[in-house]
Amino acid sequence: MKISRPLANGLAVVSVAATGLLGIAVPGAASAETSRPEDPQFSNNAKLVSPELRKAEQEVLNAPAPAPQPIAPEDLPLNDSERRAARSDVSIQAADVWCGSWLSNPGAVTLEAVTHYYAGEYYWDAPSPEGAQQNLTWRPIAGTVSSNSVRYGWSKMFPVDMNRISTFLFDAQITTGWWDNSGNPHFCGWGSNLARTIVGTDAAYTAGVRQSEATYIRAHGKPSYPGQAWEYLPSSQRTAF
Repeated sequence: MKISRPLANGLAVVSVAATGLLGIAVPGAASAETSRPEDPQFSNNAKLVSPELRKAEQEVLNAPAPAPQPIAPEDLPLNDSERRAARSDVSIQAADVWCGSWLSNPGAVTLEAVTHYYAGEYYWDAPSPEGAQQNLTWRPIAGTVSSNSVRYGWSKMFPVDMNRISTFLFDAQITTGWWDNSGNPHFCGWGSNLARTIVGTDAAYTAGVRQSEATYIRAHGKPSYPGQAWEYLPSSQRTAF
């Protein structure tokens, strides 16, 4: 059974360093936390960044973004009902694989002011008899690059039970649906690919979309369960960015 259960309409704003389609915004108050222990991508590492790491970060920041790539209608990362509707929706038919002026790897760059958009979270219940320990969730995340203060947003998938890695996380797929300032839809996966295929808990996120170029973002996930379609929150709950 697959359900969407958005959590409380609050945002969690975290100051940390990195280690490792269509609707309205959902308002919410921000609350501060000192860490995200369930997210191996982030940690509160206060050590100075070495010249070697700074050079590696600059290579990530300076990497040229791939040009937009068209998406075949049958490959759109949409659920079955919206894929059928896309046959008559010229806007979605024009969607492409693109990250704008991207952040190619959020996990390789020192970040601050990281925000987890819990109001934009999708909750997936693993089919019976797998049990709740196999459930997954995915949400939009944003962070500011420390070296240049540019803010980006991306999506990440998590096991709901952080004490047990869900079987359905490995070989799952994740992508970020985003709408530019003209309302055109795009999908930001990994490199020039439509989506990232997940091979581990610390590599379960997409590339980043620049906040100045995006009006909305939304996390799209596809667990590695036979016959599973893409899932995401309804249009009324995409995240204003």
